[in-house]
Amino acid sequence: MINCLDCGKLVGQGILRCRKCYNNSRKVLPHFCKDCGIILAKYAKSIRCHSCNNKITRKNNKNISNPEALEKRRLKMTGKKIHSEEFKRKQSQRMKLNNPSFNIETRKKQSKTHLLLELSKGKNNPNYKGGIHKIKRPRDIKEYKEWRLHVFERDYYTCSHCKQWGGKLEAHHIMSWKNHKELRYALSNGITLCSHCHKLLHREIGRK
Repeated sequence: MINCLDCGKLVGQGILRCRKCYNNSRKVLPHFCKDCGIILAKYAKSIRCHSCNNKITRKNNKNISNPEALEKRRLKMTGKKIHSEEFKRKQSQRMKLNNPSFNIETRKKQSKTHLLLELSKGKNNPNYKGGIHKIKRPRDIKEYKEWRLHVFERDYYTCSHCKQWGGKLEAHHIMSWKNHKELRYALSNGITLCSHCHKLLHREIGRK
């Protein structure tokens, strides 16, 4: 048994204060306004009351119409100075002289590159292959979406190779999309495959 640090009562081992002294030490002491001395709210964070705060803000805003005071306040808050129109004009002239895009030689070089790009388009390009482009499957059109759904429904949403039901399914064209335009939306030309079997099939037959 040891004595309480505040009142001297006997308390248990390892305890510094009795219950009463511990509760008193945890109480929030009242604090007062710095200017007028009024008791503030229990958990108020401000050092002044509402009326004193308003007085200070009014005092600070007295010189708000004065441009010098406004400039000082703006400099204090942002740290940036407002430049005069003459300074801005001189700065723009300086930038024009030093900027490479305003240089005549640089402009000539840029115009040459643009001409070369224009001349290398189409048939003049060494990689030109006669206007051949990859025919893409229009997956967003209505006919393709309907054909794909009908193929899935016919095969009961089951992969034709591994017999997996559901999952990530894809509709495969038996006769290639590119070479057989008349069979693109024929129901007999489609089978249901899972994504794994579809990849394996295209590895064997190639992507057409």
